[in-house]
Amino acid sequence: MSRYLLLLLLVLAAVWWLRRARRPQAPARPQAPAQPAQPDWPAMVRCTECGIHFPAADAVRDADARPYCCPAHRERHALRPPKD
Repeated sequence: MSRYLLLLLLVLAAVWWLRRARRPQAPARPQAPAQPAQPDWPAMVRCTECGIHFPAADAVRDADARPYCCPAHRERHALRPPKD
């Protein structure tokens, strides 16, 4: 019985080896770039009044260069009493 198991094991190993030898070699994978490309997203800022994030190019700024999403929020923030 053990002879048949050994023979079966040898036949399976030979079939596996032959199939592997006939398979074409996979081409080498190209190397990944050292640094991933940065997306072309615009810089984002947060509105001082409501907290929404939006592109910095669309910001409305006050005299202290604080960003606001619209002129109404800039005016509303200017009317607020200062925090001590």
